Amino acid sequence: MSDEDDDEDDGERTLEDALEHMRENAGKAPSDAPEENNESRSTLDRVRDAKRAASPDTGYRLAEWDMLKPPAERIGQTSRWWLRLSDVSIPPSSEFTDWSVFDRYTNDYVSRDFQNLPEEPDPESVSEAVSTIEDGDTKDVRIELVRIRRIAEQSPGACEPAIPTLVNILPSADIAVQAEILGIFQELADEEPELVSPVIDSLGGFLTAEIDDRLRKDAITILNTIAENDSSVVTDVVPKLEVLLKDKTNETGAILRLLSRVAKAHPEAILPIVPTLIDQVTDVSRDHRVGALAVLGHVSKAYPNVATEVIPTAHELLSADNDRLRANAAGLLADLAGEYPEHVQPAVPDAIELLSDEDDYARYNATSILARVANENPEPVEPATAALIDALNVDRPEARENACWALGYLRATTAEQALTSLAESDPNERVRHVASQALDEIRGS
Repeated sequence: MSDEDDDEDDGERTLEDALEHMRENAGKAPSDAPEENNESRSTLDRVRDAKRAASPDTGYRLAEWDMLKPPAERIGQTSRWWLRLSDVSIPPSSEFTDWSVFDRYTNDYVSRDFQNLPEEPDPESVSEAVSTIEDGDTKDVRIELVRIRRIAEQSPGACEPAIPTLVNILPSADIAVQAEILGIFQELADEEPELVSPVIDSLGGFLTAEIDDRLRKDAITILNTIAENDSSVVTDVVPKLEVLLKDKTNETGAILRLLSRVAKAHPEAILPIVPTLIDQVTDVSRDHRVGALAVLGHVSKAYPNVATEVIPTAHELLSADNDRLRANAAGLLADLAGEYPEHVQPAVPDAIELLSDEDDYARYNATSILARVANENPEPVEPATAALIDALNVDRPEARENACWALGYLRATTAEQALTSLAESDPNERVRHVASQALDEIRGS
């Protein structure tokens, strides 16, 4: 190798050595520096000040190291910031510029801190990570949490031994560590939700208005993911969700989706909070009436008496501009019409209008309202006969079935030909059966 090549290599090593030396010594107390070197102590103080200035109040901030500047001036803040270390993106270094990320404790994270993290799941690696999390310092703990999240992305089951330790440190950790743990739980819930069922009690601690809204949002997202698999395991958090609804947090929509999943399978768990849901529907200032109607609809299928006071409001909403609001209002009225058709009867003219609505769900729910009211009192539904015959041709088989029931209750002789066609050739067996029954009603068989 030529002398020129030797000089170039030495220069590169010197730059890297200078960077490493600066980082190692920047965190030392002034007393660690030689007593006689006051200039060096002053420089270290200024470097520590620069590190503190670059450190965020929480989470992680990217800093640029300009190696051409004096040591105390090398650290430059940027606007790039993350709450989770596992989400951090560190730019590649160049010849005279390097990058690192600071946490609130002035810990400095660089690319090489993550180079030894496993690319493939390794149970032994999880065990080592757990030991470090239990006994390590702040920086090592955060790096090991990144390790576990990476493993969770590839092999959720391998992370199961870490869950008790993560649950144990979650309540008292700072926000960035809590966010990291919740990120791990979300990865696990996405692939194997049963793994994180044991953490539901811990997630409940984040269901308060006082908690950081980013963490509260994460907790509710995880609970929604778990509930998609088994809503029974989240019923205990319903009272806390009710409090959040009353507090009007930013997560109202996600909370109502979670409550809807619970209500669909376990409506009894929602009964205690029905008054709050009714308030959500009847208060015109609320932005999430659609979701509240959906929850009430599920509950009213099993307990129709609890939502009767919402009937006038739901009736008014049949003419709302919002498609989903119309559809869900019609759905609630359809559920209630089975038990209280006389209470829903005033909404029949508007339900007839919905038969030509642009929203498929609104049309379907309208056929339900009309069929159930007609079963009790055909007369107010008779003006819908022609529209119900048209509904025999819609794509949704449940709507065709409802139209058959309604026409049978109406003894609509004008529908015989269309019903005969359905009874003979509809692709849906249930529709064919109900069409035959409607014909029997009309013919008095």
